Amino acid sequence: MINIPDTGGLCSTWADQEQFTFRGHSLELRYQMEPPHGDCIYSLTLSISGVRHCLPLWVFGRNLFFFGPSCLLVESVPAGNISGLKSAVIELSAPRYVRLDDWYCKPRITKQGLLLSRFHGGVPLLLTSSTPLAWNRFYREGVQI
Repeated sequence: MINIPDTGGLCSTWADQEQFTFRGHSLELRYQMEPPHGDCIYSLTLSISGVRHCLPLWVFGRNLFFFGPSCLLVESVPAGNISGLKSAVIELSAPRYVRLDDWYCKPRITKQGLLLSRFHGGVPLLLTSSTPLAWNRFYREGVQI
């Protein structure tokens, strides 16, 4: 189990299975596959009040960025795929997520909010508490989507 400090921050994993705790919220990554370029891809499950919630995306084990009261920024692909890479923000307390319009890297906390730079340059994205996001729900483990 990896305990993330309350201040958050960046971490990575390459284990077959890993558990993280951030501000009292637990999540589990389970290895699914490895694309040709070598980074591990995982399914993600949150445990909230004894109920397991599954993210309908797969996430890379690299560059997991914990921030805010209960948020996680990940690099994601549709479950069962290795293409279609985009960043996603996960609210660990809800459980809900939003898939962003591109792949962002180098997250940086600023006085204004979370500043995300695109991997290939271009205009950065600033996420604040007032940024409108189209949130999606996790599904409960054992329930078909």
